[in-house]
Amino acid sequence: LMLDEPVIMNCTGLGAKPLFGDEELHPVKGQLTVLLPQPEVNYAVVGGGLHMLPRRDGIILGSTREANDWTLEPSEKQMERVMNGNAEFFDAMT
Repeated sequence: LMLDEPVIMNCTGLGAKPLFGDEELHPVKGQLTVLLPQPEVNYAVVGGGLHMLPRRDGIILGSTREANDWTLEPSEKQMERVMNGNAEFFDAMT
């Protein structure tokens, strides 16, 4: 197969595993927690493997990174880790 393009971008994601027989490919699952919008929160915090990013539609708390996790459902345990980690961070500031 010949193409005129010098570079081809393969954007098949996890579909590359069966498509190309790539047995080393594995998912890395990430999860965010979204809080209700709070207009008075106009700053971001990043550190210690956690982050808090305000947006107009809510406050994004994160994040998680779980290698080789094929599940599609959110993890209650990971959500609690992110919520508690952010709470502990802000509690330490007072």
